[in-house]
Amino acid sequence: MRAVKSVLTAENASVLLLRALMDVNVAKFLAPDAPLFQGVISDLFPEVVLPKPDYDLLLKALSDNIAKLYLQPVPWFIGKITQVYERMLMHHGFMIVGDPLGGKTSAYKVLAPTLGDLYNAKLMDEFAVKFCIINPKAMGQLYGCFYPASHEWSDGVLATSFGDQAISTSEDRQWIIFDGPIDAVWIEHMNTVLDDNKKLCLMSGEIIQMSPKMSLILETADLEQASPATMEPHQLGWSPLRDSYMNTLPETLL
Repeated sequence: MRAVKSVLTAENASVLLLRALMDVNVAKFLAPDAPLFQGVISDLFPEVVLPKPDYDLLLKALSDNIAKLYLQPVPWFIGKITQVYERMLMHHGFMIVGDPLGGKTSAYKVLAPTLGDLYNAKLMDEFAVKFCIINPKAMGQLYGCFYPASHEWSDGVLATSFGDQAISTSEDRQWIIFDGPIDAVWIEHMNTVLDDNKKLCLMSGEIIQMSPKMSLILETADLEQASPATMEPHQLGWSPLRDSYMNTLPETLL
């Protein structure tokens, strides 16, 4: 509590509140909603100037890795990668939601080596990243199952990957990425992982505690009856896709 009090007394309360509102909400908005939110914020905090985070080193490393992957440094795309980074710092579990061609996969595939470069250069107190991509529709092969004949338990791909990351002694960040649609059949079993317990509870009775370096990322096109997609293809546009494709062609075809 003393540490919290020292932060509150050192910073302007309006700045702290505005920063919290921006960090929690901006990444969730669609393009038409963002200006409306900015209008509400300017009315509520008319004279508050929010200091910009010092991301110069991060942005430089992002640009380098975007070029290595033959992608395009579209400002909107870089902004979304930055939001993914901020979500990772604040939450052990989060979602990247958006339609195909919106840049979801490319966002984390750029961020991972970027953090690795910062780690190698000993900048921003960052760490390298190891990630595992899982198909959530694996069903019986996801968590594990009992064999009907012997009633012996066999770990699924998530149980195995989750356990390996949990006991890892490496200082690297560990990501598990669910790449696929979300439905109640499998996501219900993730409640104890995504809440403050941070534990994977298996039907075998085994309980696996997440390590502080682990993150659970859900990459999906939509969340029906939940929140909308925020990785919007029309925001990215078609020209970055064309330019990235042109970069892969041999010079004789250009």
